[in-house]
Amino acid sequence: MQNRSEISVTLSGALLDHLRIQAQELHVPLKWLVASLVLDTSENVSPRGMMDDRTGILRRSVAQA
Repeated sequence: MQNRSEISVTLSGALLDHLRIQAQELHVPLKWLVASLVLDTSENVSPRGMMDDRTGILRRSVAQA
């Protein structure tokens, strides 16, 4: 699996609005909050899975399912 320097994230309008307000209140860039959300989410995924580079979907082996 290759490391990629960029990812694509789709956020709902409501979540984006909420994060934008938080970023302003905390005086931090919006992208920091988005990156934190992505990192927190990815840490909750089992490291035993394999990310499919073609689709970006986490795959688990049959033995782990």
